[in-house]
Amino acid sequence: MISIERSLLKRIFIMALVLISLSTFLHQWWFSSVWLNIHQGQLVREAEALKKHLNEEQMDKVSSVKISLPNHSSHIYIVTQRNKVWSSAPDVVRSMPLRAWQNTAGYFEYTGSEGKKFLGLVDILDDEFSIIVIEDISFSSLELTKGHRYLLAISLVAVIFLMYLQRILIVNAFSHLNLLIKEVNMMQRGDAPRLKSSSIKELEPLVGAINQLLGFLEHKSRRNRHAIGNLSHAMKTPLAVIRQVAERDDNGLINSDRDLLLQQAEQLSLIVERELKRARISGPGSKSQVFSVEHVIQDLSGTIKMIYPQKPIFVEVDCATNVVFPGDRSDFIELMGNLLDNAGKWCKSTISVTAKSSESFLLIDIVDDGPGSGLDDPSHLLQRGVRADESEQGHGLGLSIVVDIVDQYGGRVDLSNDDKLGGLRVSLMIPYRQGH
Repeated sequence: MISIERSLLKRIFIMALVLISLSTFLHQWWFSSVWLNIHQGQLVREAEALKKHLNEEQMDKVSSVKISLPNHSSHIYIVTQRNKVWSSAPDVVRSMPLRAWQNTAGYFEYTGSEGKKFLGLVDILDDEFSIIVIEDISFSSLELTKGHRYLLAISLVAVIFLMYLQRILIVNAFSHLNLLIKEVNMMQRGDAPRLKSSSIKELEPLVGAINQLLGFLEHKSRRNRHAIGNLSHAMKTPLAVIRQVAERDDNGLINSDRDLLLQQAEQLSLIVERELKRARISGPGSKSQVFSVEHVIQDLSGTIKMIYPQKPIFVEVDCATNVVFPGDRSDFIELMGNLLDNAGKWCKSTISVTAKSSESFLLIDIVDDGPGSGLDDPSHLLQRGVRADESEQGHGLGLSIVVDIVDQYGGRVDLSNDDKLGGLRVSLMIPYRQGH
């Protein structure tokens, strides 16, 4: 499952890394250029000052030149004449490659044996004289590197903070969907026929599309029900005529043909009845209404007693007050009607119905004191048309209709042999939607 929040944060993180890398590179390049230009400008000014000093001291008398050190301990001044060298810091200059520098005018960088970094400028005055100004840039270079690192650390902290703010913004933006989810749950429970217009501009097309889809599905479902009902009513008269003709003694049919004709007519009747029941299974819809589960079970219990008046049936109902069916009332009546009819057919005298709600599911158990399935694993009775006793009237569609309804709601049906009453136990587990 794709998470939009994670996807957005991942993309933002990648973009942030790219921007940090680019900005760090540009910062390092720009600041290094500025830093280098500043130091080179300082060397030029020091070299001009040194030349002025040499002019005042009469450069043609080099042997008598005495270089007065300016008050800058970070600069070294060197004057060369052929093989002669005058320096303001002889001990430091002694290890430097002066011969390689004195004949090439321009800037140079040098790293000493102790790791010190120097930046120098060579200015050739004539064929005999050249001056060299060297600056110790170790400290400023270290500070420049620290500045780059500080900038990188600040950028990373800023990105983390921005991602945190971005996550808050994303969560707040998607929180508006919670209102839409609540409205969908209200619509599913029957508290609202349609979704309300969203105050969020971006959600309005989604709300309109959902409402349009609901209208289309309701129209299609209503049209299908009407079509199936019209078809079933249209088939009843021809089927009744077929039965009457087949049962007449003067129809000219031999007994085997008549039995075959009646058998096929019965099959057609079963098919019509099955499709009528299936047409009434609508699943979760927008027209569901809140109703009393206990009252529906009590009403159906009274109906079952009237259907089987030949035996005294006692229906024990244990229904919690907070039980809610997450769907249409007609679906619940169809569901419980099939289960209670099946239990009334097979029971001796007692039917037990238990309905309760957990945090996420509606749980219903129906048990009778009949002979049970007689099977170690009665789950195959959930298949369409399978019956525990072929001698009894019925076509085995009751449990399969129950399975169809429960499947519509994403639930589960389990069959087992009850140890207490001895009959068949039918257990339903139907999930609630979020917001129940």
